[in-house]
Amino acid sequence: SSDLNASGGIACFDFEGNEIWSRTWMPTGNRPFNKQFDSIIHGDSILNVEPPEEGDSTRNPKWNYIRAIDKNTGKTQWVCKDAITHYNAPVMGTMADGTAAVLIGRGGPHEVPERPVGLSMVSLDKSNAGEILWRWEPEEDNKISGWGALSTQHWDKNQAYWFMGTAQPSHISIDSSNGKMVNSKPLNQVDRYRYDTETKQYKAELNIDLKKQDQSRHCNIIVGDQLLYLMRYAPFAVRHNIKT
Repeated sequence: SSDLNASGGIACFDFEGNEIWSRTWMPTGNRPFNKQFDSIIHGDSILNVEPPEEGDSTRNPKWNYIRAIDKNTGKTQWVCKDAITHYNAPVMGTMADGTAAVLIGRGGPHEVPERPVGLSMVSLDKSNAGEILWRWEPEEDNKISGWGALSTQHWDKNQAYWFMGTAQPSHISIDSSNGKMVNSKPLNQVDRYRYDTETKQYKAELNIDLKKQDQSRHCNIIVGDQLLYLMRYAPFAVRHNIKT
């Protein structure tokens, strides 16, 4: 059994409450800032997000990284070469060739420092755990593209996904085998069903071009070809077909 807090501590106990091991670290900027990461267990590894250890000359001390910790001893097994923003909620999965991996993202508002903006697919295979299998970077600057990192980073054996922009939002599909972009589809062109309180019926409004769409897409869900998320400040759920 293990206990992990949002700031800078993790400990392992047996079921009688005896501590097996523990470790602490200083969060980036001396504070956890909107940390969306939930620890992931894969095999004997616990994956956590932390800044690099003092004296690590190969990583930026002001950035955050995925760290694999041996669940039996508390010792570090590896630290990812690419950074991850605190806003991002990475997702573990299996690639088409059977490789276990976790997808991480960078970018966002409030001057999150990690760069480059975009995605990295990180191997969890024993032979090369922590290595980067591919990277994808949007062409647009952080003010437009970086919001994609503020979400649960869903992917499957076929595709990975990224949100782009806020004024003219779109949803991008990326080949999860190689990091190549598949398509980009607008999110602000919709068929909408509004409840008419006088007739007490739902009325279809087709091909609506939303001038302003505040999306609460942080906890989006991917089911097959359908993306689902909530509208912010509006009583709507949205279903978006990632192909059409």
